[in-house]
Amino acid sequence: MNDNEERPVTIITGRVWKKKGGKPEGVHVMLVAPDDDCA
Repeated sequence: MNDNEERPVTIITGRVWKKKGGKPEGVHVMLVAPDDDCA
């Protein structure tokens, strides 16, 4: 893959808790990897 080619973005959505049993918060994580093998 060339540096000037667009790379796919993987978006993960979910919930996290700061403390066990606490109030959940929504999160969106966006990941970019150089290729599918590293993702």
